[in-house]
Amino acid sequence: MAKTLPKVLTDEELTTLLRAVPTRSATGRRNYAMLLCMADNGLRCSEVAHLGVTDVTANNIHVWRGKGAVDRTFPLIGTRTWLAVQLWKTTRQKRGIRSRLLFPTIQRGHEGQPLAGAYLYQVVSRYGKRAGLQKHVHPHMLRHTALTNLILRGIPMPMVQRIAGHKNVSTTQVYVHVTNDDIREALERTGETKELSPEELGRLVLELQEQIADLQEKQNGLAPLAV
Repeated sequence: MAKTLPKVLTDEELTTLLRAVPTRSATGRRNYAMLLCMADNGLRCSEVAHLGVTDVTANNIHVWRGKGAVDRTFPLIGTRTWLAVQLWKTTRQKRGIRSRLLFPTIQRGHEGQPLAGAYLYQVVSRYGKRAGLQKHVHPHMLRHTALTNLILRGIPMPMVQRIAGHKNVSTTQVYVHVTNDDIREALERTGETKELSPEELGRLVLELQEQIADLQEKQNGLAPLAV
C-alpha cells in the first residue's frame, strides 16, 4: 500500500499563513523571513535559529553543522526569501543589532541571543491560528511543505536530498511515496501541470522510484536518518 505524503500546506494555505504575519514590526519582519526559510527552502527550525548573518545570499543558503553535524550549501529557492531576508537585515541594522546570528532575539536588553526552538514552534502555531487554518501548523510542517513542493516540481532526488540534509535517500523517499491521486491533486494545486493521464502519472512515479533505487545502491549500508 502506498504511503501518503507528510502533512503539508497547500499553496493557498501557505499564502494565508504568510499574510497573517505582521510585517510592519521588526519582530514580524524577522519571523516572516524565518518562515520562508522553512516553507520555501526546507530548513529545520534549529537550523534557522543558528543561521549566520552571511549564510543566506542571493544565490545560496549555507547551513553549518545541521542535523548530524553536517554542513551543506544549496541554491536559495525563491526570490521572496532573499527579499524578506534583506528587509530584515535593513531593519536589524537600524535597530543596532550586531549579533553574528541572522535571526537573534531582539527584545531590548536581551538582543543577539539564539531563539529557542520552543519559541519558533509557538510562533508558527500562533500564526497558523491567526490565519484561521484548520491544520495544526508547526515548523516541521513548513519543512515538509518545501520538500514536497520540490519533488512535485520535478527537482531531481539527489538535489532534494542535499537540500533536506538527509544522509540517506530512504529518508527523502517519504516525499515520493504517494498514490496517483495524491500526485494529481498536488500538481493541480501548484498550477504547474496540465491534466495528467494515468499513463503519465505512472511514468512520473516510475521515474522517482528509479532515482531512489539508484541512490540506495550508492548508499547501501548507511542507516536512515529521521526527517
